[in-house]
Amino acid sequence: MVFSIFGQKVPYCYDIGFNPLNNGIILDVHNDFADSMPVDGSKIKQLKKEYRFLKSFSWLPGNFGFDDAFIRQKTTRKNIARYLMPIPKASTVDEVPWAALRRTAISLAFFSDMARSVYRKGTSSKQDQLLAFFVLIDEANGRIGIMGDYSSRLCRWFGDGISRGDLESVTEAMRQTYYHIWDREMHGHFGTYINEEGQLILQCPFDGTLYVFSDHDGKYMEFSSNQLPNISVLLSLISGLAAVNGIARREMA
Repeated sequence: MVFSIFGQKVPYCYDIGFNPLNNGIILDVHNDFADSMPVDGSKIKQLKKEYRFLKSFSWLPGNFGFDDAFIRQKTTRKNIARYLMPIPKASTVDEVPWAALRRTAISLAFFSDMARSVYRKGTSSKQDQLLAFFVLIDEANGRIGIMGDYSSRLCRWFGDGISRGDLESVTEAMRQTYYHIWDREMHGHFGTYINEEGQLILQCPFDGTLYVFSDHDGKYMEFSSNQLPNISVLLSLISGLAAVNGIARREMA
């Protein structure tokens, strides 16, 4: 793994959640964490040129991401910047097909790349980080996926606190995202399961699976997807992961 929250109590850095009303992913970032994140200007220029983004990667205090992929929202949470990442459709009237999907996914991948070097610096929050994720997009070499860690606290919730209704909500988040991207219902299996070892498994159509590949004595779990076929499956799995984190954060409060 290229990063890990190491099964320790890492102070709250960010949260992700799913917003079904706006067909989007919510990202809450602690201000201390945001201030510590290194912004790689050369990498930004490279990605902007490669994907022909209209606007460069912007950061706090306004919208952020390439072409403002994340929209700043109001929040009453102290020391938190909240963003909404609307899930785009695969094809729109005024854009090249998949352009909006790539803008959204690349922005999220760039955020996760910046974030992985900052976890150990910590924040002033008294809450702890529930999960850490890293998004990989290398379409030229057929590499699209997501990986990361579940904290020990989240692992315990999988075994003791998550309900059938919670699992159904996670499945619905993936299904809603996938249908929204394609602007119609699509055939295929969506599912969310807790296996006998208390490990969370997410499944999307076209062999999109997010599974646990290592359990470190109950201290934390490493998770990873398989090689995903396209960005629509990637964003669907991320929506499911976001729903998991959002539900857990609310129920643990």
